[in-house]
Amino acid sequence: MRLASLALLWLAVSAVSNALAQERPVGLREAVPTWHALTGARIVVRPGQVIERGTLILREGRVVAVGAQLPVPPGAREWKLDGATVLPGFIDLASPLGVPASL
Repeated sequence: MRLASLALLWLAVSAVSNALAQERPVGLREAVPTWHALTGARIVVRPGQVIERGTLILREGRVVAVGAQLPVPPGAREWKLDGATVLPGFIDLASPLGVPASL
């Protein structure tokens, strides 16, 4: 019984390490930017405060700056959102939206 458990454990570890080895890119790859700039969008900052053709700067997933005439930081990935509207939002942690039924 103990030998069978060890064999199953070895198979599981082997499968995981093989899966991880296959996911790693080979050779050179692009660095993922930590800065993002959403430019040219209509940005609703709060009710009654709207910036037409504004820029929203994100760093590591957090809003750093919002304004009408903000320069794009060096090294930031620029997302041109001409004609789009950016709205503030909240994540409802109690919402089942987007959660698979199997969880």
